[in-house]
Amino acid sequence: MSWVSKVSKPGYTPGRRDFPELVLALNNANDEDEKALLMALARAKDLSVASIAGNAGKLSLIAAMRACRVLGVVGGHQAIDQLVAWTKRPEEKLRQQAFIALGKVGNHATEDALLDAWPTEMADGTRRSLVEAMGKIGGPKSLALISDLETDHEVLQQAASRALLMLKRTESRATATLAVPRESVSAIVRAITRRGLERILAAELSGVGEVSNISAGALFVRFNLSGSPDALLRSRTWEHLEFEIARGPLTGSLPQTIAKTLDHSNARQLARAFGHPTLRFRIAIEHGGHRRGDVWAIAEATSALSGFINDSTAAPWILHVDDSPEGLTPHLALTLEPRDFGASRFAYRERDVPAASHPNIAAALVRAAGVQSSDVVWDPFCGSGLELCERVLAGPYRRIIGSDIEERALNAARGNLGALEMKPPAELVVADALKWAPQNVTMIITNPPMGIRVARDGSIRDLLDGFIRHATRVLRPGGRLVWLNPMPQATEAAIADSGMQRVRLTVVDMGGFDAELQVLHRPGGPSKAKSGRGRIATKQT
Repeated sequence: MSWVSKVSKPGYTPGRRDFPELVLALNNANDEDEKALLMALARAKDLSVASIAGNAGKLSLIAAMRACRVLGVVGGHQAIDQLVAWTKRPEEKLRQQAFIALGKVGNHATEDALLDAWPTEMADGTRRSLVEAMGKIGGPKSLALISDLETDHEVLQQAASRALLMLKRTESRATATLAVPRESVSAIVRAITRRGLERILAAELSGVGEVSNISAGALFVRFNLSGSPDALLRSRTWEHLEFEIARGPLTGSLPQTIAKTLDHSNARQLARAFGHPTLRFRIAIEHGGHRRGDVWAIAEATSALSGFINDSTAAPWILHVDDSPEGLTPHLALTLEPRDFGASRFAYRERDVPAASHPNIAAALVRAAGVQSSDVVWDPFCGSGLELCERVLAGPYRRIIGSDIEERALNAARGNLGALEMKPPAELVVADALKWAPQNVTMIITNPPMGIRVARDGSIRDLLDGFIRHATRVLRPGGRLVWLNPMPQATEAAIADSGMQRVRLTVVDMGGFDAELQVLHRPGGPSKAKSGRGRIATKQT
């Protein structure tokens, strides 16, 4: 059996002794065989690099070019050494491939090898590959060389222009951390959340500014930034924010219109408000795929603006470009997203487990549940404890209890809750959610196992029905169960039989399927909990 036949088999893993033979098989591989061989070689970094270097003299020109692609993927010092050696070979095509690979895996220490090769590389095609590599891994010397480059070759000119953009942004790169704004900026903010949580988010932000244009997964908030960032950070159900820069007809070329719009917008003021003298941004075009040509054209058009730097690697901002038409009219919408702004809200999240809640969803559950200082809170499927952490942060309580059938999950919850330094500490117990019954529970809050994730045999319905019956017994009169129900129709009978009163809040996108956020009240008992600022539309059944 040939090596190509072996590596094409699903699940085949080359042994240590196989790699030299796989490298030599590149000599006789056709274009279809090449992909399978390259994938096999890339599975073990050190073995493939050593085998390529040890057999470099036995490779044909085409095989060596193929080996460059492997080295460009796996990287490492030995790979770089072999690629540098191939940049000195007489075959022009091999040198081109070696330069391309060095641009992917090289480092600043490789720059001298590129600069040494420049005087002897006269072919425009090879110079283009060399310039592209310099743009990715070069420093001040490469910047000076490419800045002085004069050529009539259009493709080489384009490569040089792009390399200059990359080198300039690398030279000026600084920390990407955004500060909490202190400067006054009037802005329209688009707060992005999960579909289904819009009304809950609107209630959270009702004290920040004027909330309008609520749509699936998003809402617009008009407010003055001065004094409000703290309020924004107190809101816990948005996933990220986008500041509106422009919205209207697209009247010229996309790159030039964007450059002109940014130059006359409040984008610079936003950057200063977040603690940066320049606005360093990555471009994200919302429709039509990657559109790399448009991205480069926008980067080139904005490079001439003072105070703006395009940087796809270490940018604290994302420039979202939406040029989808409205009807038959060309349209442009620009927004700026501060990356990772707001992550500090969930600093307690030090540990995680598979299929754990997202903190924004956990926060929405807590807001739906409301807060009572006398609450005895139980999460029977606590996982990493995010719902409990959010409840601790929401306000005073009497006891916090979490249980799960896995000790690993409780260890994660223990770490996350411990980061809050809460008093009294949480009580975490390995227990079956359908059997264990903690005492005096007034509030159950949980994101139960979702059937699509953990059960494909129909058993999830039995679990949910059993849990509803057990929760009814555990809750004190007047208590409430707040949860995400992945099978709301299938559990209607169990809820009706339990005697609990149901409030359907919203249907939440769980990432591929929906779950209904419900509040179930056990009749009797004292007053209901306070839910915080704003009103949340509900439907009671």
